[in-house]
Amino acid sequence: MYDAQAQAKIFVSAGKTIDQRTGQGLHVEILEHDSLRWMRFGKTDVQSAMNLAQPWYPVAAYIQSMLAALCLRPLPARVLSLGLGGGSLERFFAEKLPTVQVVSVEPNPVVTALALRYFCLPSTTPVIETTGQDYLENASELQDLIFVDMCDAHGGLPCLAQREFHQTLARNLSATGMMVLNGIGTTQAESLQLLLAIRPTFPHVIFSQQPASQNVVLLCAQQPLPSITEAKQRAKALYSTLDIDFEPLLSGCTALPTPQ
Repeated sequence: MYDAQAQAKIFVSAGKTIDQRTGQGLHVEILEHDSLRWMRFGKTDVQSAMNLAQPWYPVAAYIQSMLAALCLRPLPARVLSLGLGGGSLERFFAEKLPTVQVVSVEPNPVVTALALRYFCLPSTTPVIETTGQDYLENASELQDLIFVDMCDAHGGLPCLAQREFHQTLARNLSATGMMVLNGIGTTQAESLQLLLAIRPTFPHVIFSQQPASQNVVLLCAQQPLPSITEAKQRAKALYSTLDIDFEPLLSGCTALPTPQ
């Protein structure tokens, strides 16, 4: 486990820049300090981080919150990751759940190239170069779990707060599938806007925000989710497989009331 406050101090420090490139109007920088390596969009926004000694471990607090979805449903067979970044989710699944079929979608080839070179992106994970919206419109196979971590240098994309986007997400999910959304640097007003767009399609939502993170993570489903107590019991049973203790994280989650 890692000290989140210590990480935050490292992330905002100068660090050592080992590569930087610009593509499609996005400036991407790779920095390193001791055993940590991270990807930054612009000069302040840390998009992804990796521990060089343990690449599979989800260093970023919001990634751990997103992976808590594994405690809410049976383990998935098919996973779609919209927004590659440094490949944190992809590394985790390749290491801990290698039989799960993971497909990643990333529109920016610069981000993909840097993930391949510096972030141990698994060779078994296909990366489709297109936007999340275009992929969803043309996909033919249903997913058990869709991670939505789509952003640019300014934060989350506008489509995340559009009801039509979430309707499209739902059409790509299996009967008991889940959608997990990272609200990047979300203010209270922006969180409300996200919820207003999500809830007509996904009435069952668990809200997660760790103290060390500015990101709000929403774990969403069309069908009822287990209680937090039940999810913590599942987390205990999954510990030997996932090697992450999700119980403390789940204790800080809130199941939102179902809309009437």
